[in-house]
Amino acid sequence: MVHKVVEVDTSDESILSEEKVKQSKYFLFLLTGAGQRSDQYKCVSKGGTCNFSHCPLFSRIEGTCYSGRAKCCIYS
Repeated sequence: MVHKVVEVDTSDESILSEEKVKQSKYFLFLLTGAGQRSDQYKCVSKGGTCNFSHCPLFSRIEGTCYSGRAKCCIYS
């Protein structure tokens, strides 16, 4: 039976490069999600409601919900 000795590179350079890879993945994760909120979240955060039918009395249309399939209604 022959055993092989495997050398592990524990130099500072390899550790630093792994850390840079982790940081760049985290940064890309933040970039992809930045500024992308669902339209229903935007509507509700303004105090509105999402309606598939007409907006209730004394409310106005202020955008859309569910990718344009519903109206965002905000009370005036």
